[in-house]
Amino acid sequence: MVPYLGCEHAREMLQAFMDGELPVGEQVAMETHLRWCRTCAAHVEDLRLIGDSLRFGAVTPTSADHHRELSALHAGVLSRVRAEHDQSF
Repeated sequence: MVPYLGCEHAREMLQAFMDGELPVGEQVAMETHLRWCRTCAAHVEDLRLIGDSLRFGAVTPTSADHHRELSALHAGVLSRVRAEHDQSF
């Protein structure tokens, strides 16, 4: 039997649910709650859309200048990682 999960408690668990961090029992309770509660299901869909938008926007440079800045930052980080690695031995 799946325990009852109210909206207030479900909303507190939404982020952990979205991140796949809930124990199996709580995940099942949350999925059951989302089947009948359209309000909480809408919150989950909103979080998914926001996450997808952020991921899509993060990988799509807006201009050539932006792309050059990201490339320079990437090269700088890799250079530091290599230097720290070399110094650690």
